[in-house]
Amino acid sequence: MDNWNVIRTFTNPQDAHMAKAYLESLGINAMIEDELVQMYNFALHSAGGVKLLICDQDWEAGVLFFVGGRIYSSGRLGTGG
Repeated sequence: MDNWNVIRTFTNPQDAHMAKAYLESLGINAMIEDELVQMYNFALHSAGGVKLLICDQDWEAGVLFFVGGRIYSSGRLGTGG
């Protein structure tokens, strides 16, 4: 079983889905968590936002695209574990 780690958080699910689609087009496995918290805006910040996760085996490749500034300027980089 793969381990998944948060690489970035977003304030809305649309941005998270765009980033996920881009990563998947590059062959990087990705998934989204907590996208439904946007429905309850007061819970968005307490849940930490909409999370984009990638599996451990793709971590380095995923970080290269985020650190290189190729995907969005909003959000933050995760710690990888």
